[in-house]
Amino acid sequence: MVRAMDDLTTKSRVFAAIFILANRMQMLGDTIDPRVTTKQWGVLEAISNATRPDPTLSQIAQIVGTSRQNVKKLVVALENEHLVCIARDPNDARATRVTITDECRRHLRARRATEHAFLADLFDDVPPDVVGGLAEGLAGLLANVGRMEEAL
Repeated sequence: MVRAMDDLTTKSRVFAAIFILANRMQMLGDTIDPRVTTKQWGVLEAISNATRPDPTLSQIAQIVGTSRQNVKKLVVALENEHLVCIARDPNDARATRVTITDECRRHLRARRATEHAFLADLFDDVPPDVVGGLAEGLAGLLANVGRMEEAL
């Protein structure tokens, strides 16, 4: 029984640490680029890695794990910076598609060294095997969250 309680305590601590870490990393990440916040960068990553070019707001929301309304706010701010274009789907007037602009590609290339330095600093003194374990653990948690969402 003691082992079960220790396991539950550890899982509870990990659960809390993920939220704390996410907030703190977001605050740090927001300092590296005055044009793009950490959440906006996440949306740009979702757009870039979507299975279909020019994903809809709903598709981006699903990838990022937030509401369509939240994605819309982030995308409008990115459009104001000329980093994305928002347009109605010509084949489905209900769908709003988002496209990354050439300006965005240039901007992201220009900040690549800053991103790499940020990540190097963030993972400084964390052994590669621990980073690999984190990646595996987080992938498992994401899979479980997806399964739990489907059951709702």
